[in-house]
Amino acid sequence: MTPGLAQLSQKLSKRFWSKVDTSGTCWLWRGYKGCDGYGVIGVGFRTALAHRVSYLLSIGPIEDGKCVCHICDVPSCVRPSHLFVATQTENVLDCARKGRKPKGEANGNSKLTEQSVRDIRRAYATGSTSLGRLGKQYGVSGENIHAIVKRKTWVMLKQEV
Repeated sequence: MTPGLAQLSQKLSKRFWSKVDTSGTCWLWRGYKGCDGYGVIGVGFRTALAHRVSYLLSIGPIEDGKCVCHICDVPSCVRPSHLFVATQTENVLDCARKGRKPKGEANGNSKLTEQSVRDIRRAYATGSTSLGRLGKQYGVSGENIHAIVKRKTWVMLKQEV
């Protein structure tokens, strides 16, 4: 016989909260964490992010396609009052507004360095090469080079005189 939803929820709740340190402002997940620092817990035959489970257990259902975000920006925090629901777009904007979005070389996906961006801008300014050639030389697209030379990306670098 399969346990009812209330029994499953009660069992999960007990197991879940036994892995939470509530001694500080943030309630920190002490169970397994992924490499990104977010807590993970087994729910049935699946795994779930601990902060989402906290929201479900404490506040209620999460609409399909919605993210559970942190007000405190602490990935291992599961305190319900530190969590809110948002769309992926709202989550990304929240991240950028709080200055958490890595820029330039700090972005793990970046193929370029600050120096290579300066070199690209310098080379293009002299008129000695094309966007496409620079893209091939640096292993990025011509569109990426265009955004660099028009200062739509890598805007944090000061314009050299």
